Parts: sequence; C-alpha cells; structure tokens
Amino acid sequence: MKKISTIFFTMFLALLFQTGVSQNIIITELIQNPSAVGDTEGEWFELYNAGTETVDINGFVLKDADTDSITIENGGALNIEPNAYLVLGVNADFATNGGVNVDYQYSGMNLANGTDELFLCAADGVTVIDGIVWDDGATFPDPTGASMTLNPNFFNATDNDNGANWYPAITPYGDGDLGTPGAANDTPPNPSITVNAPNGGESWMQGTTQNITWNSVNFNGNVKIELLGANAAVLATSNANTGSFAWNIPADQAIADDYLVKISDENNADLYDESDATFSVIEAASFINNETFDQDLGTWSQYSVVGDDQVWAQSEHDGKSFAKMSGYDSGNFANEDWLISPALDLNSYIDETFNFESTQNYSGDNLQLVISTDYDGSSDPSTNGSWTDITDQANWSEGAWVWTPSGSIDLSSYQGSAVYIAFVYTSSTEGGKTWELDNMEIIGTISDNITAINNNAVSIYPNPSNGVFTVANELGNNTTINIFSITGQLVYDNTLTGANTTINVNYLPKGIYTVRVSNNANQNIIKKIVIK
Repeated sequence: MKKISTIFFTMFLALLFQTGVSQNIIITELIQNPSAVGDTEGEWFELYNAGTETVDINGFVLKDADTDSITIENGGALNIEPNAYLVLGVNADFATNGGVNVDYQYSGMNLANGTDELFLCAADGVTVIDGIVWDDGATFPDPTGASMTLNPNFFNATDNDNGANWYPAITPYGDGDLGTPGAANDTPPNPSITVNAPNGGESWMQGTTQNITWNSVNFNGNVKIELLGANAAVLATSNANTGSFAWNIPADQAIADDYLVKISDENNADLYDESDATFSVIEAASFINNETFDQDLGTWSQYSVVGDDQVWAQSEHDGKSFAKMSGYDSGNFANEDWLISPALDLNSYIDETFNFESTQNYSGDNLQLVISTDYDGSSDPSTNGSWTDITDQANWSEGAWVWTPSGSIDLSSYQGSAVYIAFVYTSSTEGGKTWELDNMEIIGTISDNITAINNNAVSIYPNPSNGVFTVANELGNNTTINIFSITGQLVYDNTLTGANTTINVNYLPKGIYTVRVSNNANQNIIKKIVIK
C-alpha cells in the first residue's frame, strides 16, 4: 500500500510541475477562416512559450466548450522552447494547407468561423493552461483570409482573453493568406474604422429597420453615427462600438439618393470612415417577398439537379445570415442547384422591383439569375417552365467576400399570379465558387388593376396615427375600405362604409399600412397610413 501511495504522490508532483511551468504557454494567433484554401485544409493556431523553461505539450488536451476534445499524441516529446512558437494545424502538408509549416497535425476538431472556443488543457483534460473565446466579430476580430493575431505587448494568458488586444494579421504567407505562423506577430496597426453597410447602391425603404454595420481595428471606444447628404442628421452621438446599429428609418424620412453614412470616434473626429458611395431612401411600398434567411431558406426553396451532397442552405458569418452554396467539400464536385423564390403575384402590383446582395470567392462559374411565368413550382426547373435570363440586369460581387448590392431590377414587364425568380449555381470537378446571397426584396405598389380616380376624394387623418383615424371620402355611400400590411396581407376589411368613417385599428402593430378605398363602380384610391 505504501508503495502504491508513493507512486500516486510522485505522479501528482509531476502533474503539478507540468501544470506550473505550462502556465506560460499562451495562444497567440489562429486562422479559423482561410481564403487560399478551405477551412478543412488550412486552419491552424500558434502557441508561444513566455516562460524560461522548455515545456513538453505531448499528452496535453485540446478542446472547446462543447464536445470537441482531442489529446496531443506526438509519439514523443513536443517541446516549446522559451520565447519560441509552435504551430498546430489541421493539415501538415505544405503543398495543400496554404503554405504553412505545421509542427503538429491534429484531427477531430475545427475552429468555427463565427463563435467558438479553443482551450489548451493539461494532461488531466481539466486544468486549463490557456484559452480564448471568439464571438463572431462582436469583440474579437473576425477576418477572412487573415489570422487573428495577439498584440505582442499582451503576451500573457490574461490579456489574450480581451478581444481588444487582437487584430487581423497584415503579413502575407504561403499562398496569399495573411499571418505569421511560427514567427513574431505583426505589430499593432493604427486604429481604424471601416463602414461596411450601407456602402453604396442600397435602396432602403421609409419605415423599415436597416442595419448599419462597420469594422474597427485596434479601437474600442464609442462611435458617433451620422447621415451625410442634403438631409444630414446625427443618428447616434455615442453608440457602443459593437459593429452594428439598427436604424429605424422614419416613415417621413426624406426620399433622396445622395445619402452617406459616417462613423467616427466620438472623441476623435479624425478617426472615421464614410460609405464608399451613396445609397437611397425610397418611398414606402409593399413587400411582395422579403427574405433574410435568418433561420433557414424561409420562403425560398432549393432544387438539386446535379450533385445531391452540396445544396443551397442557410448559413451565418460575422453576425450576418444568408443563403450559401458551394461545390467544394474537401474537393470539387459537379453541381447544378437552383434557389427558387415562392410564387410571386405580380398581377396585384405595379412598379415591381427586385433587390438582393451577393458575395463570392474562389474560382468557378458565376451565378445565373432567371425568371419564369409558367414554372409549376415543384418540378425540375431545368426541364419545367420557360426561364428568361436576367443575369445582366444585376450588379454582382467580384469576389474576395465583398458584399455587393444588386441594384434595383425592374420586374414591371412580367405579369402573372405565379411568377418565379431563381438563382442557378453550377460547378465542376475543376472548380466551383462559393456564393452567398442575402436580403431578397421584391417590392411593388398594390394595384389590383386599379382605375385611377381623384385622390382628393379621399383623405386620412391624423397621419401618422396612434391607432384611431378617420377616412373621409366623397365616393358615395357604398364603399369598401381595406387595409393592407407592408407585406401585402389584408388586415382590415370594412364594406358598405359611408363618408367620414372613423376606424379604430388599435389591434394593429406599429408600422406602415396601405389603405384602399373603393366605390361601387370598382374605382380605387390608395393612401398610406403610418401607425406609431
């Protein structure tokens, strides 16, 4: 019994010593989203020994906060000398991993692009030596094609917990991604702010909520957010530097096409950025379809013609959700996949337009944008329906993961109660781009074959309203009043209503509504009402 106790005590002392000297091992750099190669080929992270003792990490455990957990098994010592770096990667093949010299290849875990954790633990799998938690760009940087690199002034296990001490690398390595694997980290860059959206070409509607987004590097102070142009205004004098601001566009925001957004350090006006080009605020209209892919593909659907394993699916990155399609999965595959809208009733609207955003990377075929008035809604779209190519009517991302507004695509010449729009993705065994799409907006003005009559025959007051308003009309006693939501849904129907009718709509949520007043000759007037 004494001998066994001595053995356990000796093992305990060894673990205690190992844990003590290991506390100087810190995570100083990692790339969770390379561009030169795929994530499954090019992810890596770097450890640094800030102590004075050589540390053998063979037998240590790598894990996250969920279920990923692997033991480092090198078949022998895996030493990190004092003031030296060690690179651990998912792929040690220099020819295929983006050009990284990897000291140890691991398997069984990945570094998520959005939110994830990485912990280095002692051999007991419980004692944490060091760890970092990144958060989809909220406080840590979230670059693509560049590593997150720790400021050399903060090489310790406490300061590397703070996202403010990290920034995207700027030094190219290997096949073109940015980072310094196994070498001294880049020096801290100068503080900067970059406006991402709106960045030119967007059309934002009165009465809607739009996200103004930006990135900041080596800067964490509060920001001031301004509108520039003929209708300049301050949107926020002091807003937390979270990278996103929800702008509730007023229903009476001036319609103009010369708007810019400026974001600056609230305490230093010289640190700022503006939209690269102007965007527009447009008149409130009705959404025929509005899809942002927050949870899944929503009202849009996927049809795979070729290649069942790679399909359109909802994805998220940097706090943004979107529809994504890639023909790459540890190799290139042949695909033809359609992302198809729901049936669109263009007979009930006028002045219909289509807007979306796209981004893409890598090499391969471009997306095709098509429209059909005779597709059946469920069959193979490559053999069913006549599809018209409208690809050249949109602006498209040129690559490097740059989100690009399509501009307004005119749909007013297409009529039908079941019109379909589709994006057609193709790839081959030779190559395939990754495409991402977001913010599908098909808008128009409710029409229903309206015969225009004198708008002065109908008035609505007060407008904006807190829920009770009066419709005064001179169309005759036999009239119908319908109220539609901004999505085109009928939410109020009152027939045979006379002049000066008071309507109580307290049950309706705040928003912009379309009021249609019709007389018995089937003549119609459309008015807007804002409920606040």
